[in-house]
Amino acid sequence: MIWHPHIHCLVPGIGYHTNEQYQLPKGRNYLVPVVALSRIFRAKFMSLARKSLPDVDFPESLWKTDWVIYSKPAMQCADKVLTYLARYVHRIAITNNRILSLKNGDVTFRYKDSQKHRWRTMNLSTAEFIRRFLQHVPPRGFHKVRHYGLLHPANRARGSDDYRKS
Repeated sequence: MIWHPHIHCLVPGIGYHTNEQYQLPKGRNYLVPVVALSRIFRAKFMSLARKSLPDVDFPESLWKTDWVIYSKPAMQCADKVLTYLARYVHRIAITNNRILSLKNGDVTFRYKDSQKHRWRTMNLSTAEFIRRFLQHVPPRGFHKVRHYGLLHPANRARGSDDYRKS
């Protein structure tokens, strides 16, 4: 329940070959090694942020801090991928059944301690609870879901049947 900006990406672990067949690079589980991907993502993100926000001075610590990219192998079928992504795309920050009480201007709710993997309770003032909740609302102009590359709608005609058959 603390502020931690992050994104979830579904990235095909394949490359597009000139013979129009999809394949993994030989001898690798991922298209791009995770450590390299972390550095590439940080550089691209900061470049776009500086271009979009030229008047903002970004702290140097953003370059010195390692950005975390967590990557895992592909799931075995499309249904599992969709179930996994749906939890993040179509849920809200906190559901009504996790709010235990609202008394004297305080909100008591349940949250999952991700380090100890168990449920705990927290009590916050109503103002602090609303502030934390609103951190999960995307800024104006942001979209929860975007499609790029092979998954972009313009590429549906090419190979879309191949995805459904696997």
